[in-house]
Amino acid sequence: MNQHIPNASALPTGAAATTISAAVTEFLQLLARADSVVADSPALRSWDITDPTGDPANEVVRFSWIGDESSTYGFALTEGSITEGTWNGSSFFCLDSEGDQVQISLYRDDALVPERLAAGLQHRYSIGTQIVDAGGQILGRLSGVSNEQGAFWGTVDACFKVNLSGSAEVLDLTGHDRAQNPALDASYLRLTEAASPKSVVYVIFSQSEAEASTIREGFWSNANGWGDYADATKFSRLERDSLNLPESAGRDAQWVDYNRLKPFIDAQDRRAKHA
Repeated sequence: MNQHIPNASALPTGAAATTISAAVTEFLQLLARADSVVADSPALRSWDITDPTGDPANEVVRFSWIGDESSTYGFALTEGSITEGTWNGSSFFCLDSEGDQVQISLYRDDALVPERLAAGLQHRYSIGTQIVDAGGQILGRLSGVSNEQGAFWGTVDACFKVNLSGSAEVLDLTGHDRAQNPALDASYLRLTEAASPKSVVYVIFSQSEAEASTIREGFWSNANGWGDYADATKFSRLERDSLNLPESAGRDAQWVDYNRLKPFIDAQDRRAKHA
C-alpha cells in the first residue's frame, strides 16, 4: 500500500497561502488511484508521497526499488518537475529532482476474488466504457460484466466477451491518443495482449460488380472503386458499423470477413473459370 496519500490541496499548518499547480494536484490524484507504477523501474506497489506546498523545489513523490545485487535505486519528483511534465499517450514524462528525464506509467489491477465477494468490485467497470485491444483497435463498448470463477469478463456491444483481467484504464488527458484516432474516448479500457481477440478485418464485395468483369473484380477500393481483391480497402469492425456501403450495379454490396476470405475467393475464382 502507498505509505501516504495526501490531500493535494492542503497546506502545512502555518504556511503562507501558496498556489499549488493544477498539474501537481491532477498527478497526485491519479497516483492515489493507481495500484502499480512503472517508473523506469519494475512494477512498483508502494511509493512515498508528501503534501504539496506550492514550492517548485518541494520533493512530493519518491519511487524506490531494489535492483540486481541488492542495490537500491530510485528518484524523486518535485512539484516543479511535475508541473513542467507532459503526458504522451498513457505515460507521463518529466525530469526528476536531479534533472534526468523519466517515464512514468500508472496502472490499475483487477482482483481475483471468490464470487460471493465479487459484486462489490464490479463498479470498477462502467457500462458504456469504450474497450480497446492491445493494438489500439476499438472493439466497442462495455455492455455487461460478469464474474466467472473469480475473473471478470466483459461483454462488448452485447456481442462477444473479453477477459478484463489485467486491463488498464487509460486517461487521455492531453488528447494525444485522440489526435491519432479521433474515435477514441478521453477515457477507455485497454485489454492485455493475451485478452485481445484476433482483429477482424472486412472488405466490401458486390456479386453484380464481379459479374460485370471478366476477371470478377467485385471488391471495393476507396482509391480505385470496384476492382481486384488484392487492392481492396481493409476496414475495421468499427468502420463496418459506421460506414455506408458504396453503390453497386445490383445494389448488392456486402461486408466480407477478410480473415475468412480464402474460401470465398476460391469460389469466385471457380465461377470465373466457367464464366
